[in-house]
This record gives sequence, C-alpha cells and structure tokens, in this order.
Amino acid sequence: MPPLFSFALLIVGMAAHVMGSPLTPLPRIGAGDGRLPHLSWNLLQTGSQQQFRGLAPVSGTIAWVSGTNGTVLRTTDGGNTWESVGPELSAEDAALQFRDIQAWSADRAVILSIGAGAESRIYHTRDGGETWNLSFTNQEEVAFYNCMDFEDGNRGIAVSDPVDGKFRLIETLDGGESWDIVDPNGLPPALDGEFGFSASGACISTKSGRWYTAAGGVDPGRISSSGDGYGWEVTDTPIKGSPAGGVFSVRFRDANHGIALGGDFEAPTGAVNNAAWSKDGSKTWTAATKFPGGYRSGSSWVPGLCNAALAVGPTGSDYTVDGGKTWHSFYNGSFDSVEPLAFRARLDRYAERSIGKCCLSRIFLGFLAGFELSLLLGLSPCFLAPRAPEGLLSLPFDTRQLGLPECFSVLSRREDLDVELAFCILDLMQQLIHSPVRSFGGLASDLGLAPEV
Repeated sequence: MPPLFSFALLIVGMAAHVMGSPLTPLPRIGAGDGRLPHLSWNLLQTGSQQQFRGLAPVSGTIAWVSGTNGTVLRTTDGGNTWESVGPELSAEDAALQFRDIQAWSADRAVILSIGAGAESRIYHTRDGGETWNLSFTNQEEVAFYNCMDFEDGNRGIAVSDPVDGKFRLIETLDGGESWDIVDPNGLPPALDGEFGFSASGACISTKSGRWYTAAGGVDPGRISSSGDGYGWEVTDTPIKGSPAGGVFSVRFRDANHGIALGGDFEAPTGAVNNAAWSKDGSKTWTAATKFPGGYRSGSSWVPGLCNAALAVGPTGSDYTVDGGKTWHSFYNGSFDSVEPLAFRARLDRYAERSIGKCCLSRIFLGFLAGFELSLLLGLSPCFLAPRAPEGLLSLPFDTRQLGLPECFSVLSRREDLDVELAFCILDLMQQLIHSPVRSFGGLASDLGLAPEV
C-alpha cells in the first residue's frame, strides 16, 4: 500500500519562542534571519497508486483529491482513511485525468478532466460521490482545459489553451452545474505558441474579487489579471518561458500581494528565474532574489501568516517568509499541489450589539504556559497532493487543542481584504503584544479596518 503524507507543518522558529513575560515585543522575521522555520512532512497511506494533482481541503477532517485514471478520493477523518468516490466511467473514459478539483463539504465537489477535445470535461456531485453529473463537455477540437477556480460556492471559471488566438474561458454561476463560454472580446490576444499548464490546478486563481491566469510556452512567461473575470490585462513576468516552461502557478493573498512559480518541467532541477512576486495586483512582477530549488508546479500562501507561502514540485518543497522574495528548500520529495485551509477569525457580538473585548487575549495564555509561538501560528490545517506513491499531506492541529475560544468574527467588509486575511497573525501579535485585552475597535482603527457593528 503506498504511503500518504500526514502534513505535519512544524513552524519552529517562525517567530521568537517567548519564554519570559507575555509583554515581550515580537520581532519581525525577514530574509537573512537566522531563526527561519524548520519544516517537515509526515507520511500517511492512501491505498492508491495514482498520481494526484487535484486537491481540495475543506476542513481539518474533510479533503478531496483527484488524479490519473479517473481517480477521486475523499477523507472525512483527517487523512487517516481514504475512500474512492470517483464517477463510474466507461472503459473508453477510464484513463481520464482529473487534474483539478473544488470542494465545499463532504458532499459537494466539482472535478475537471484535462485533454484535447471531449476529454476536457467537468463533473459535479452533491452526495459525496455517490452520483456524478456531467455538466460540461468540450466541443471545440483545439480547446484543452487546464484548471479552474471558484470565488465562492456559485461562481467559477475554467481556462483552456487558446482558441482562435485567445485563451478560452468558461464560467459557472451555479456551483458547476452549468457552464457558458466567456465573451472573448475582453481577453488579450495570446502569443504564438503560448499555452497554460495543467500541472496542479493553479494556472487560474481568484482572490479578493480578482482573477489571475498563468501561461508559458513563450519567453517570458506571462500572467493575465482581471477585476471581474471578463476584462483582462496581460503582464510579462521574470519567469523564463520555453516550450515546456513558464508560469505554472499564480497565487494572491489579497488584492495586491501575489507570487508566481514555474520553471521548465523538462529541466526540473533548474533553479533560476522560476519565481516572482508582485505587490500591485499583477501590474508588475519582480524576480525573487533567492529561487526555489527547481521547477515548481504548485504554490499557496499560508493563511494567517502575512508573508509565508509554500511551493512544491518534482524535486522538492520550498517556503518563503518574505512574500516570495527569497525561497528556502526543506524537502526533496516529489509533489504537485499544495492547498492550505483558511484560518478565519470572528468577533462575538454582545446583546447590546457593541464590539466586545478581544477574545484573542486568550492566546496569550500560550505565552504564559510556555507554548512556542510556532505552535500558535500553526492554526491552518494544510493538505498537500504529491506524486505517487508518496501520498497526501495534512496538518493535524486542531484549534481546540490550543484552548482557543470560538469568539471571533469578521473584522472588515473592505473588498480588498479577504475574510481569512482580516488580519495577519504575525502583525496582529505585534499589535496586541503590549495589551492582550485591547478592544477590537482600537485595533481595527489602527489597522485601517471598519469593524462589524
């Protein structure tokens, strides 16, 4: 039975281990800091020999993966056991590759198979894979759908290689039950030889109401961005493109800050010009000053850690703690996709509908008890999809184990501020470190937020 990685992400040294007073200021960690994290993966078992590229964690216990030969697996116990829940396929379709998957619960998921012509399909289930409905079959011979993403439970976009000189987009407004072609008039022309990559489901992504697509095949690799999914602009990146290279993954943590990863899959150890970062919503991209250790197909921000992100590929895993400027390798196993769960914050409302005291004050009990801050920062369960036969990764921490209260709520409705990024834990710690019971009203004011009332 092939092993599966239990994703034990140990953020040791991500911040200072506070052994003394809880009022000790928390210094920021940056590039060149000697207290960089030490990360590792723990191995689990999937019972499958397939290669997984699609990955959709829903909670600390529920996750879906999809891959080769029509395979879809689901766990409802945090990765301890996995059940095959893929659609029943004919012998003719048995080799379909489900390269991308989106899930919202143990019951509801959407999967995308890649390939030319009718091999590009989308199925959806609302009963945990007991039944699957085919909601889209590509009818254009030259189209080849690579990946999809959803901004909520209803709206999603999938992207194909160019058709008639422009990348083809399809859109759903009902959670994947039906799809329509997006008007190509709002898309910029594709270059000769330009195409997308179906390596990890990360060639399209959405964040803070904006959309991004990644492409290669031409030099340099390019990223397109849109404020609504209909009108698009394209930008060159410093990532080198080639017939087998370019930008494979683009991820933003808010409306401005993004990372792009890629390289050349035919030269997987190439560690030059394979990563870039943006601070202006993809208007410009800057090359990393220290690159990941090779071609990287998947990447993701770590919610709750303002500048932390992960990248994975066939030659290893890397992390950044400075928003993509420098990358540090920590594992040489072969993986395709990485997706962390969001840590979401809530505020309690009192009967008089006033903003109460910050329940995060309870977090400081961890300091008094001698917890490593790294443990307190490891609140976001993560899953990582690897190549066979190594398995899948999951972070088994549960906030209840830390004694954290269920007393948070969304701080802001600003469109450029994501729910899970209503605050960044590192910055929040520094804001609150001198006053553990500070009111959220004062904190929100300092952070430029408008708290819910």
